[in-house]
Amino acid sequence: MISFMQRNERFGSNCKFLGCAFSLTINIKKQGESMKTKRWMTGWIAILLLCTFLLPAQAVEAGGKPQESTETVTYQNADYRGLSAIETAEKKLASLALSSEMIRQLSADKMELIQNATQITAKSTYYVESSLFPGQMDTVDENAYAQAVKERKLAQQETFETVQEQVQAARAPLSDIVIPSPGNSGKLNGGTLHLVILLISAGREYGVAGIFQWETLPIFRATDAFGLSRDTTTSVIPQSASGCYSYTYNISYTNEKLQYVTESREDVYDVPYNELKQDGSGYGYAMEFGIPVSSISSQPHGTSTHYLSATGFVFFEGKVNNSSTTSVNHFATYAHKCIGYFLNHIDFSLPFGMGFSIDWGDWSYVQLTEEHLWNL
Repeated sequence: MISFMQRNERFGSNCKFLGCAFSLTINIKKQGESMKTKRWMTGWIAILLLCTFLLPAQAVEAGGKPQESTETVTYQNADYRGLSAIETAEKKLASLALSSEMIRQLSADKMELIQNATQITAKSTYYVESSLFPGQMDTVDENAYAQAVKERKLAQQETFETVQEQVQAARAPLSDIVIPSPGNSGKLNGGTLHLVILLISAGREYGVAGIFQWETLPIFRATDAFGLSRDTTTSVIPQSASGCYSYTYNISYTNEKLQYVTESREDVYDVPYNELKQDGSGYGYAMEFGIPVSSISSQPHGTSTHYLSATGFVFFEGKVNNSSTTSVNHFATYAHKCIGYFLNHIDFSLPFGMGFSIDWGDWSYVQLTEEHLWNL
């Protein structure tokens, strides 16, 4: 269960490989040894194995300060005279470290606000999922992240194509949520996640977006949550909050001309104000969404879907309450579920001011929180 809390905590996760079974059989033949001793030794071995899977959680929690980058750009709106609102928004956002998917979503939804902005600040944090410990998200710098995205996109595509050939040869449908590693642990290429807090300001009135993008999808895929919150120095414009998420994917199928084709597609889902999760005080808003699972047809030239990325944001407009306020905090929180079957209900009912936290069942999630301090 996830609740909004008046605190800022980071929780780790005890991630397990889905679809993998581990067994250990020990035969103790020493003459005269009691069954009690055997059980005692078996218990200790079980604890040692469990500790092996606890390591990712400890690494996430104690991983040190995230490597972050912040960009601030000031605009003279006269420089954009003659451009349409969408052209102005895209041009302003293009100068920041945002992907084309992020820019496309925000430009379409918030183009008037971006068009009138005199300053935009983007704070980014980059995460790469461990190949050895699925669910463990390690922070890296922008260059290392870009290299990881490049390598993992290629590796995931190669793995999908290899398994597709194997599945179709065996005539047995398979979902990539249980695709095994091809034998080399380095081939188990997981997610690359970019978190951004984007602050769009015109004086003391502003809009803020928490943005996420899995540029390559994580190893385990279930229901995740993403939220954006603020401190008490600001007020939210009533019902200005909204959300959006999208998936990019390739679909391969046989068309009416009996040609086997592959098309690139994107599905976009808007989350209006009344569908957002929120606390009663309006300090934060969040949404739940599924991380999609690819599918492979068992028939040669049958329809197969390979999901590539997931992008989304939560947004609201606000204003600074007091002219004497010199700084404002905002928090973006991402909760990635890495164990299925449990805790599928999420409770966002408690008030919070510094990001939602998991108060029960935290072992099934990796939780990442980013803070942005806006100095006025």
